[in-house]
Amino acid sequence: MTSKSTIEEPQDNLRDIFSTQIVTNYLIYDLIFSAASPGSILRFSRTCHAAHLATRDYFARTFKINKHLSRFFDDPLAFRSLQAKTSTLISGSSALQFFDRTHYEESDLDLYVSAKHHREVGRWMLAQGYKFTPNSIQDPDFEISAGEDNMNVDVFGYVLQDDRMKGVAAVFTFHKQSPTIPGKRLQVQVIVANTCPMEVILWFHSTVVINVISWDRAYSLYPRATFEHRKSVLLRQRHHNFDDVIQKYTNRGFGFVFTLDHDDLKSDPAFASSPRWIGDGHSWVIDLPTEGVTLPQPLSPLSKSLTRDPCYLSTWRLARAARPTEHVVMDLTVVFSDELLYYNYVLWDDKDEQIQRVLRDAAFEWFDKGGRPENPSASSIG
Repeated sequence: MTSKSTIEEPQDNLRDIFSTQIVTNYLIYDLIFSAASPGSILRFSRTCHAAHLATRDYFARTFKINKHLSRFFDDPLAFRSLQAKTSTLISGSSALQFFDRTHYEESDLDLYVSAKHHREVGRWMLAQGYKFTPNSIQDPDFEISAGEDNMNVDVFGYVLQDDRMKGVAAVFTFHKQSPTIPGKRLQVQVIVANTCPMEVILWFHSTVVINVISWDRAYSLYPRATFEHRKSVLLRQRHHNFDDVIQKYTNRGFGFVFTLDHDDLKSDPAFASSPRWIGDGHSWVIDLPTEGVTLPQPLSPLSKSLTRDPCYLSTWRLARAARPTEHVVMDLTVVFSDELLYYNYVLWDDKDEQIQRVLRDAAFEWFDKGGRPENPSASSIG
């Protein structure tokens, strides 16, 4: 008869090997994690203290935002300081690559900026050695093209009036020869939002690209669907203009869902129809190191510095479009703005009054303590 001690001994040996040779050796767990989904890594981190430390180490060495940006900028910290100053967001394929731990050789960098900062961001690009590449009807001089009279024109040279570029005032394209890859031409596009960058991002063609990188955090809004199930919900009624988009992301390993029924929206945590906000439990949030980044300065003499990017206050939800199409759409009917606030905010309709009250109460409380400035333009708080 086998004794209890002889049964437990092999298990103890395996446990010792795991804790002393596998989970403590980054060469081994890097190989394991590189083939694992984010959810699998998270579940692994919960098995023991050593696994938790290994996961933290892997994440710190893998999700390196400065290295990610070094492809486009010689000084990533200077760019991130610009982000903090102007609330510029990175989205599209670059943000997807950051979360997915992959690299698309042909991809560019898309920056989303409010109209009040587009000149500053464009001038910064020029100072970094990028050249402005006008479209067919833009003036070759960036300062002229960036003037208010020349806005509302996209890269293809027609007025932005359809849902494909909803919320966009203009697109400015910049190019530069790669300093490290001979013959490689880098492209950065500055997409100017009519109201706020998050409105443009939430109106993207599908959920796979709804990922955002601010100066201090990276947010994936549909991580379970994107990185666990490798699926994306199309957020427009399908037509021929989306065939190229669908094919591109299919080639990158993502499948498309063209509609969801009401039960799926209610029960599937990957595509829940409940009200969402950008840092909620359905999101994947990566805190980015800010050492060396110049933090945001007060927006007025009487305001405090912002401690997070304004995108953090965005709210929305998925919903079914009205018949006969019944495709899935983003429900974000309100872009809140107020004379006391410097930035605009995307809000889900039913949360509008509650969040507006919070923002206004904070504004009035601040001005009651400090007094309203004489210059109305300096009254914004955030």
